[in-house]
Amino acid sequence: MKLLKPPWVNHGKSSSKNATKNPISAIDFHPKGKKFATGGKGEDSGRVAIWNVQPMINSKCESDENIPKLLCQMDNHLANVNCVRWSHSGDYLASAGDDKLVMIWQLSQYGGGTVFGSSQATTESWRCKATLLGHEGDILDITWAPNDARLASASIDNDIIVWDMRSSKPEILKKLKGHTGLVKGVSFDPIGKYLASQSEDKSLRIWRTSDWKEEKAITEPFLECSGTTPVLRLDWSPEGQTLISAHAINGGGPTAQIIDRDGWKLQRDLVGHRKAVTCVRFSSCLYQKKSNVNNGKRIIGNTCAIGSKDLCISVWQNFLKRPLVVLRDLFTEPVLDLSWDYTGRRLLACSWDGTVAFMEFDKKEVGETLSATEKNSFFKRVYGSSYASDQPVRVIRENPLVPSIPMVVENDATPLQSADQSKLAPEPINEVQLVTPTSSQPLMPIGKQVESRMADGRRRITPMFIPPPSSLSLDATHATTITSDQITFTSSAQPSSQIVVERLEEGVDDDFEKQKSEKKTSAPLPEHFDVIKRPRMTAVQSTPKKSQGALSVNFQGAGGGRIKLPILEAKRMYSSSVEQNGILLNIEANNEAMTSGRDSLHKLICSRGSTKSWEQVFSSRILALECNNQVICVGTEDGSFHMFSVEGCRKFPPIVTSGISCLQVLRHFVFLLTSNGRVNVWNMSTSISTCRNVSVEDILKGSSVEIVNCSLTVNGMPVISLRDGNTYAYSQPIESWVLLAALEDPVTKSCDVQIPAFSAKEKKEYSLSSTFSSSLRPRSTVRCSTEVQTACTQSYLEHQVCASLAIESPGEYRAWLLALVKHLTTTAMEHRLRSICRDLLGPMYKSPAWSPEILGLSKHSLLKEILVIILPQVRLQRLYTEFAEQLRLGSDQK
Repeated sequence: MKLLKPPWVNHGKSSSKNATKNPISAIDFHPKGKKFATGGKGEDSGRVAIWNVQPMINSKCESDENIPKLLCQMDNHLANVNCVRWSHSGDYLASAGDDKLVMIWQLSQYGGGTVFGSSQATTESWRCKATLLGHEGDILDITWAPNDARLASASIDNDIIVWDMRSSKPEILKKLKGHTGLVKGVSFDPIGKYLASQSEDKSLRIWRTSDWKEEKAITEPFLECSGTTPVLRLDWSPEGQTLISAHAINGGGPTAQIIDRDGWKLQRDLVGHRKAVTCVRFSSCLYQKKSNVNNGKRIIGNTCAIGSKDLCISVWQNFLKRPLVVLRDLFTEPVLDLSWDYTGRRLLACSWDGTVAFMEFDKKEVGETLSATEKNSFFKRVYGSSYASDQPVRVIRENPLVPSIPMVVENDATPLQSADQSKLAPEPINEVQLVTPTSSQPLMPIGKQVESRMADGRRRITPMFIPPPSSLSLDATHATTITSDQITFTSSAQPSSQIVVERLEEGVDDDFEKQKSEKKTSAPLPEHFDVIKRPRMTAVQSTPKKSQGALSVNFQGAGGGRIKLPILEAKRMYSSSVEQNGILLNIEANNEAMTSGRDSLHKLICSRGSTKSWEQVFSSRILALECNNQVICVGTEDGSFHMFSVEGCRKFPPIVTSGISCLQVLRHFVFLLTSNGRVNVWNMSTSISTCRNVSVEDILKGSSVEIVNCSLTVNGMPVISLRDGNTYAYSQPIESWVLLAALEDPVTKSCDVQIPAFSAKEKKEYSLSSTFSSSLRPRSTVRCSTEVQTACTQSYLEHQVCASLAIESPGEYRAWLLALVKHLTTTAMEHRLRSICRDLLGPMYKSPAWSPEILGLSKHSLLKEILVIILPQVRLQRLYTEFAEQLRLGSDQK
């Protein structure tokens, strides 16, 4: 083990006579392990500092003056900084302090410089991206959700605020009220299902993230606790099965209480510290060691560090009954925060005395860490196959009775030392004795399944996960090296499973993937024990919901070239109404309204009130009726298509098609999609076809395709939306299908864009806005770096501007152009902004090649709006002045 206290990691000294070091209240490793952040007090304000890890790891780097130690220093907080936490992606750093603020920091594209007011050089520049206001008191702790979509902050105002971090301007998602004392610690569980908080009101509370209601309030271990600890930083184990609290009391002595996720049981705690525990921090890694007492098999566990007011740090592993190591008298003031790096072998600690300690363990001491594949397999074993570590938002149907990795330090076990002893007696690392883990109580099979009724009336029974037997290994490919003896999944003494089906009235999305059966090396199951495999849930947020009008596309022929769409189904009666010259006309279509010999006839009737105006008779059943005050369209079962004026006059003889799959009427345009995948559009004001027999084969890709929506733009351009989230329009000038939207495209999912606000009338008329809803906003649904997100956002906005031009939608073109300009000003893309302004300004003198309007909008009016957006940007003042002056000169000449 390596232990180091680098003197160069500090926040300066106070201005008092004693000139003591300014306290460091928080510390956190960057997810990539190359740097770490500290938070505390500065010379006359709160301070956040970012440091290089390399000088602590390598002594040569420490002595090399060319290798920077301090990467950046931010003194923006007005008072002491109590907590700093990196996001899981590493793109953002959150800091909170006594000034009641949470600040979100982001790496700037500009390099470092010097710390304001001093000559100290820095190599990085971090800017405050957002400041979160909402608390009425000092903020003591913050925590990021596993997918970085939320941030929770705890304050002495007794509240917890959950922030929605998915937008560029984070907002309050929920304010959790329930504690009656200062909230000093908060932590999300690794799966994102629960949020835990610990308060000075002698309680620890578990909150559900699904509805933000209180799941459990735990008070028993904290009834005798005093409110003398500066913080109460609790933490979850990396697999999420245990929660370890800060300051608790058992038998009159301070402990760290272990809370099992299974029923929130309080059966074990960690004892030995002489004073209150202030902070707990788990390593994010899972470890494996070879057992000396279990036939040499490898056992899996986790590692956590505990800091206390007794100036000591203890490191625990759950397959040991005693701490791995105890470090005494590292500091002269209480330990306030701890942090592990991604390797699981390096530990940082900070104290109120203004110093930092660095510890590095050897693999022989802590064990080997599981690889990403092995860890993912373990998580799937615990939470079922629905767990996916690479998904930005984990969708997990969790079994509440899942097996846990057993902690071996129990209340009835022999403690390291009694609580009243004066010193901690660390056990030497090189003499650590590995012990057999304590088996957990056999789990009973789940006695309930859930039956749901689908939208189409079908019944779905969702099986609940029942743990497999203990003889199953962690992963079939690692069965020779990793066993699950330390994880008790079931017992042969369990009674037979009796499944009860619980009925639910609400529908469930029918988007489950069939789980493939995997061959695993295991002992045979008891005859009375049934294992029911749970299907995997997949996120379907960005896919339009299936409607009854969806058209499933079948490809026929050897090459799959022929398209076959289902035709419309006939109904007994159709009815509609139109208004003409202030008079309401009722249009009705009745199938089998009369007979002629043995043949049935079908009737179309137009009436004014109770008076019949005119009627038409058809020999084939009516499948579709669409009308407005300009045209009435009827589709029949024999594939014929009929068009009438409101006065009842035929526009054309019956048009013969292969079959009618979709019929739409908008203004004076008529849209028809035939069963062989051909699109036709007629302009009834000119009696001309604007889109003639165009095949949809080019936009239908894949063996299973569904058309979920067909529509027309106000200019008569056909628009088709598919199940995969893609929307296409046919452009007559270039005679090609163009892509309007691709909701599942990686560029769309990686961008961060606020959809322009349109009125209900505009959404109905505009084709691009109709492809989105409030739940389908392209709001960075995948985890990516800031550089990638910025590039994707610009590409997406450029596409939307071009698509608006293609469909000739002036309102959408203006909205998306201004959104693009706002993004370009934020990223200071002066070259692109100059190009846009130049195109809108045009030549100084009249030219027949340049039009002053675009889609009926004045280009100079658009340029004025753009200059208003550019004006507040200091870096773009030269650009603003240049084009504002030219625009003024052009107006004077006119």
